[in-house]
Amino acid sequence: MNLVLSRATAISGMPTLPAGHVVLMAFSWLSMILYVCIIWTIIRWRKYVYFLRSSYYYLLVLQAFIDFHMFLTVELIMRPRKFNFFNLFSSHMLIYAKFTYMNLFVSNTAFAFCHLFIALNRLTAFYSPLLHNKVGCAFFETFIGLLFFTLTSDPSLYWPSFLQLPCIKPLSLCHVLKHVPPVSDP
Repeated sequence: MNLVLSRATAISGMPTLPAGHVVLMAFSWLSMILYVCIIWTIIRWRKYVYFLRSSYYYLLVLQAFIDFHMFLTVELIMRPRKFNFFNLFSSHMLIYAKFTYMNLFVSNTAFAFCHLFIALNRLTAFYSPLLHNKVGCAFFETFIGLLFFTLTSDPSLYWPSFLQLPCIKPLSLCHVLKHVPPVSDP
């Protein structure tokens, strides 16, 4: 296995992955494919099987979208940053660090919103079961799902530290004080 990895490294110029990471990556991709197949089956059979239309399965599908987003963040953004795949951002590592931090921030915020919504759903099921049938409808859960994806994607649009503009130099206190004229005594 190391021979295959070393030949792949020599061909592509990518760093070698430790064997544990290769096994973990293969297991995680296979389990995510199985997870997506299960969710796809639930969505497809929801029309025909009544109990798949319950709020539990709506919440399960909602959580699956968040899990899939977190998986893609780790596998496609965080792991290449750790091992510097493809030497994509060797000259601009600050931009890549901000990009990975922003994606991790969005994933964690969406994860927290999803758990908050699941807790709210379970609270209404326990506190007032008759109201829960009205609150737990598909439209409301779809609306909440779109709402928290919108709320978590907004910071990436206007967060100023996400962009690195070459024309703007960072100001420090020393830089500002150098250009302040001295105070003359009257």
